[in-house]
Amino acid sequence: QKTNARYSIRSFARLLHVSPSALSEILRGKRRVSSKIINRISDRLQLDPTDRQKLIEANRKDTPSYTDNKKQIQLSLDEFRTISNWYHFAIISLIETKDFKSDPEWIALRLGLSVNEITDALDRLTRLRMIYLNPETQQYKVEAVRFFTGENERNIPLLKSHIKTMELAKESILNDSPEKRDFSAMTMAIDPALIPEARKRVRKFTRELTSFLESGNKKEVYKMQISFFPLSHSTEEKEVTSTTIRSYGDF
Repeated sequence: QKTNARYSIRSFARLLHVSPSALSEILRGKRRVSSKIINRISDRLQLDPTDRQKLIEANRKDTPSYTDNKKQIQLSLDEFRTISNWYHFAIISLIETKDFKSDPEWIALRLGLSVNEITDALDRLTRLRMIYLNPETQQYKVEAVRFFTGENERNIPLLKSHIKTMELAKESILNDSPEKRDFSAMTMAIDPALIPEARKRVRKFTRELTSFLESGNKKEVYKMQISFFPLSHSTEEKEVTSTTIRSYGDF
């Protein structure tokens, strides 16, 4: 509501896939819900592991404290934030560019972020052994360890990353000159049975183009996104979605 005063509890309930009346009772502290429902809500809100666990504890007093397994939670939180926040991989790529400086202020200036955000990200990437600080040169270097995310639809940090990528793409359209970017789109009628093969071809093309672009003199960090998504939906899908949303309110 800070950004949109017209945003209603009904809209929020639709986002969370719960009924407005149930959500109202939850927000007023008059209804307790199961951990399963809390996890579902946490997925919709894209909460990190710490906030998710705190939400469970606030609702159920018999759950073990997240501080009891602090090391595991910290690792999960590091992994979550590394995947979901775009600038972690941007820092890794920036380290590989010519004339890179291991100065948080310099990195922050290049990526348009705060020094605190960069410092936290550098510490996180170091803990995950994705980068290291050379003790002799005092320069950051990239480790061999990288993250590879699967295609699980419940991969919340990856979902959050995709959403942020689209936001970054919007900013680029508005602020970067056409000479520095490329956006294209096509609308087509397709055979859904060909989608698996299309996904394979997209991944092959992405790898080939990445190899080509990384073979030159590295000076800037870019992000490449290829989107392929449906604009039309079958009537059966819409019926299932409506039924699912109604059933979510019955807890």
